[in-house]
Amino acid sequence: PMYSFRAGGDGVLPVVQAESQAQVGMLEYIGLLFVAAEKATNLMSMDAVTASDPYAVLKLGQQSMRTSTVRNDNNPVWNQALILNVPREQPDLLIEVYDADDVGSDKLIGTAVVALDPMVDKPGVPVKLTLPLELTDKASKLMHSGNCAQRCLPRRTVGRKF
Repeated sequence: PMYSFRAGGDGVLPVVQAESQAQVGMLEYIGLLFVAAEKATNLMSMDAVTASDPYAVLKLGQQSMRTSTVRNDNNPVWNQALILNVPREQPDLLIEVYDADDVGSDKLIGTAVVALDPMVDKPGVPVKLTLPLELTDKASKLMHSGNCAQRCLPRRTVGRKF
């Protein structure tokens, strides 16, 4: 028999039946997901004066992995390999891109979601993806404000009409 502790119990160590041993206190993994976090392009500048300091967080179930932070660059190149365990019940892979801040909390720029079903059906076959970010409300508002257009877009000389 296998023994298991349960939170909030009466102090008695219950015996776990054999058919449920694999499901007590542990997740069952069916493989590994190798992610090559290469780069991001044309990220939204979340800072008032400088470019963002972006990093990406990959979340799969209860796991998360993070790239390094690239300072002052809206086109970061990470070229990092991240590895996550794939649970039997496959949640979608959530990718979040943040702007790191030295003061205050980091700002979420946007997210992307990747369904793992097609990849699990073809193990060992690399899949190259280019994912658009779903912008947060704050990033979307900055993008459409005149203030952002002045600081985020290349400055151009505009002729005056007479």
